[in-house]
Amino acid sequence: MKILVIRLGRIGDMILSTPLLYQLKKSSENVSIDVLASIDNHSVLKYADYLDNVYVWDKNPLKLIPLIMKLRKRNYDVILEPKDHYSTESYYIAGIVKADKRIGFVNGESSIFDDDVSNYNQDKTHFQDRILSTIKALEIEPDYSSKVPLMYPNYNEDKEKIREGYYIVNISASNESKSLQFEIAIEILNYLKDKNLKVYLLSAPNHNDLAQKLSVATNTERAITKSIIDTFPLIHLAKGIITADTSLVHVAGTYNTPVMVLSKSIERELDKFAPKSDINLVVKSDSEERIQVTKTKLQDSIDEFLELIS
Repeated sequence: MKILVIRLGRIGDMILSTPLLYQLKKSSENVSIDVLASIDNHSVLKYADYLDNVYVWDKNPLKLIPLIMKLRKRNYDVILEPKDHYSTESYYIAGIVKADKRIGFVNGESSIFDDDVSNYNQDKTHFQDRILSTIKALEIEPDYSSKVPLMYPNYNEDKEKIREGYYIVNISASNESKSLQFEIAIEILNYLKDKNLKVYLLSAPNHNDLAQKLSVATNTERAITKSIIDTFPLIHLAKGIITADTSLVHVAGTYNTPVMVLSKSIERELDKFAPKSDINLVVKSDSEERIQVTKTKLQDSIDEFLELIS
């Protein structure tokens, strides 16, 4: 059976889709799994050796037309778009690519999809579980407890190692309001270092200046990364990560790395994208506008997190 899974979107969307992809592949020796990814998220699967092909949906006509022709020639048995809401792009892709069965969000009587994902995911809240539930359409029973580590070049060697004694503090998120401001970040770093803990400071490229100021002010070594894949081994072997609410929360979940998240999300969003690590602590911001936490609340939360790990 040849299956094409459409997973356009952001990095976090792809990370939370890995249990679905892995369980599809392991469901039978005779199944082939291709993924249609976006320019933004395809790198997450670069070393995923359980997949047969990862195609990138690039809207440049010079790349798009050959890709469509290639996908049409694959003659898939199944197209699966596990997204639980309407997507114009996915709708047209599913219509262009040949397949015997199309599973996706049915939007009215004229939908290109003939099996509605809403039939399978209504009893789940978390985004990862809702995505995974769609394999029921292929008579596969989901394992919601499964963790699928994100692969990287030295993963097979690293998985035999015990966690190292360092912590990661990540200040960056997808937008400024979710990112950690200087005052909170410096408080976290100093508090951890006062406990004689080894700490690495992590940031996105757009926060290089802020990260450098924090590094100098607290004498904290920076972990320089060029891509999301560079963060995988750091998080895999860390004793714990304290982070803004971002895709690194989900990276940690794949390795079951303990995670403390500072978030300003509303309750519904927190439930939908809650950490999947067994040891996790969500610290809710006192403000809905940005990450704002009192010094006492922050220190008490760090103490609680460290106690959970020990």
